[in-house]
Amino acid sequence: TKEAQHLWGILILVFSGDMGPPRARGGSVPIALASLATLLCFAPLLQTAAAAGSAECPCLSSSGYAAQVAGRVPSGYPAEYGLGCKAHDTGLALEGCAGTEKPAYCESPWCYVDSTTCPISTAGCKAAGGLVGSLADVSPLCRERPMNPSTVVNGSFYSYETCNSLNRYDSTKIQLPVAGNNIVITSDAIERPWVWQSGQVDPARPQLNGFVGPLMEIFWSMVTKFDPVPNITLIDGWATQHSRDLLKRAGVTSSYTACTHDVALGVFDVCVSDIWVTTDRQQMTQFLPTIWSENFYLIVKNEVVPETIVDYIAKPFAPFSPELWCFILGFLALCAIVMGIVDEGNEDDFPYEQSHLWTRMGKSMYLSLFGYVSGGPAHSAGSIPGKIAMFGFGWFVLISLASYTASLASILVATKQQVQIDSIEAAIEAGLKICASEQIKDIWHIKFPDAKFFLINLLFDAPRHLHRGDCDCAIIYESAIDNMFSGAFNKADCAKLDSGDLTEDEAMCQRDENGEPSLTRDCIFLKVGDLLHSIPFSFPVSTRLSHSLGWGLVSAIDQGDMENAMRKYQSEWPSSECPASAAVVSAEDSLPASSMYGTMIISVFMLLVALAINVYERRTGRSVLGHPLFRVDE
Repeated sequence: TKEAQHLWGILILVFSGDMGPPRARGGSVPIALASLATLLCFAPLLQTAAAAGSAECPCLSSSGYAAQVAGRVPSGYPAEYGLGCKAHDTGLALEGCAGTEKPAYCESPWCYVDSTTCPISTAGCKAAGGLVGSLADVSPLCRERPMNPSTVVNGSFYSYETCNSLNRYDSTKIQLPVAGNNIVITSDAIERPWVWQSGQVDPARPQLNGFVGPLMEIFWSMVTKFDPVPNITLIDGWATQHSRDLLKRAGVTSSYTACTHDVALGVFDVCVSDIWVTTDRQQMTQFLPTIWSENFYLIVKNEVVPETIVDYIAKPFAPFSPELWCFILGFLALCAIVMGIVDEGNEDDFPYEQSHLWTRMGKSMYLSLFGYVSGGPAHSAGSIPGKIAMFGFGWFVLISLASYTASLASILVATKQQVQIDSIEAAIEAGLKICASEQIKDIWHIKFPDAKFFLINLLFDAPRHLHRGDCDCAIIYESAIDNMFSGAFNKADCAKLDSGDLTEDEAMCQRDENGEPSLTRDCIFLKVGDLLHSIPFSFPVSTRLSHSLGWGLVSAIDQGDMENAMRKYQSEWPSSECPASAAVVSAEDSLPASSMYGTMIISVFMLLVALAINVYERRTGRSVLGHPLFRVDE
């Protein structure tokens, strides 16, 4: 009020010291009093502002409340129910807030609002010099707060958001568009392992018309979050011919984009398949939250080259890295030195070398090496320190030889392979032509502007293009790579050859001795390099259902339904048919030195114990067996 403003001004003048002598100005007491005066004067004003709601959607004033709400509040409700921002439902039995377990909305403030002032006024906003979305201090007409029609006072509107709290009272915004209604969907019948038509209709889900797979499973989990569950109408045939033809004239041949176009037109409400979320598709319609992400890698030819005599000689040493072999030789040398010292008087091992240190050490080194390659100690330890040292040696031999044997078998049968291109950078530098998806060509051109791309519609066709020589390598996503190594792509190419859709030169079909499509045609390819790109996929959805179905999908994912769906269809996921011999033998397959650190620590500890005992015996002139710890009373 004006009176409060005048009072505040007077208090500032009095307590700031401006009306007193110069010495008094800036004193701590006047400043403290001025601060107190600020709180006392403006506290009622702040409370009034908070109770009035936001400027974008203010609560009804007292006069507005009297005209629109007062007298229409049902019996059992407070007289000023909904007037100003306040938790009006606290302790109110009619709203379920009187019990011990109260809903979350019971303590949330809200108020009745003027429905004519809450929506954005574009004309009013621009007239005030603002833009739609500008802050309220530019003009309240530039922004809005949500409001809902009241079920208590007909014709009135209320808002939690204008009082800076979430509306947990009205669940109709989520449930109403979906619950008990009809949803029209379509799905790709051959997109295994994500979704496909099994041919058997599940009696518990007849509306899905036999469609199964992880994506159909998560769709069903999503819609069953609503009560009552909506009716599902599944239209066979995937994208309509109209959308396919229309987009084809624009140079777009993807049926996934065509199905997204159908959702934008209102033909379908949802396309249930692994549809990539791209810029062009998002311009058409909205997508539900990300369900999964596809990771893209480079695929190159993995050529087998003849092995030389040097390669055959090197294979027995391949299980361990050079660094680890050095550690092993160092440990064996240490064992030889320790045994040469602590077992000096052992006539079995050193009958002629007892007085010659270097000859004794040479003999000890031979015994250590022989014991290692033969799988057990070759020393015949005669002293306690020698026996302890041999225990440490035996432990080291046991672990290291077991590790060696475990990796040697696969290395001996592996073929030597030559991969000249091991990254996308190497492919670009070599000037190779790269097969890539036409749907995300802009991404590839931006990320790799110097690359030469051969664009294809379906990445399922990439292997046959590689076999034909249309491209030298390809960028393929991970689940497609799994399908490739399972032989599925060659099966599809052979089927297209048999149906006449492809010529023999186009299909590059390979068959086994029984005339069946070969499952190993694509085993000559190899995934190399780092992750190139990751793209999310989800379901395109009609705008009117996006909020509700988005909530249902997130609820299903949060409750672990996607993981359960993946486990349910785990057996359907493609497995590689490529032989193990196709694996590349590289330095990464050799065990590093760090893998044996624990074994070395234990073994070296035993050697140190042996040395310590030997030092004790030399200094005391007595065998450790005479120590009280080892004496046995007869």
